[in-house]
Amino acid sequence: MNDEVLRTMSELGCFRIWFGSESGSQRILDAMSREVTTREIASVTKIAQQYGIEVGLFVMLGYTGETIEDIEATIAHLKSTNADTFLTTVAYPIKGTSYYNEIESALKTDLSWEKRTERDFKVTGRYSDRFYWFAQRRMGNEVRYHRLSQNGSGKIIQRTSALTKAKIAHVGMELTKAWKS
Repeated sequence: MNDEVLRTMSELGCFRIWFGSESGSQRILDAMSREVTTREIASVTKIAQQYGIEVGLFVMLGYTGETIEDIEATIAHLKSTNADTFLTTVAYPIKGTSYYNEIESALKTDLSWEKRTERDFKVTGRYSDRFYWFAQRRMGNEVRYHRLSQNGSGKIIQRTSALTKAKIAHVGMELTKAWKS
């Protein structure tokens, strides 16, 4: 993806594009073997936006070895990249992928094979589902607060609400970080 490709896409009517940013932590991107840098993601986002293309980023939490510092790096990445929107998910194993092969021995589920999907597996040893629930809310509200504060478009009540929700979610992360799957 480069300037020429994005310009051409814009000329052909492309108005939105999604990139698999996955993480704002270069350490995690390297562990995923993504062969992309956070700077490259930020750059391609800005170029697309210059051509009037809205940018969405997919972000994954819970990859093997991820720490709270990596999550904080992802929050900072989302703020600085300034994509138009983003979606988060908690990493889950898909059979046949290197991620699945890497963590297969750490997978558990109470559901029988005919009733489960890949999303029903729990990865033992990582943070709990509740922790990631708080992490996703912290991420969303910190980025929302940043946007509302940055461009001055948000009313004080909107900024205060986003900041309060982000702080509560941060406390929730702290309270649940010892809980493991």
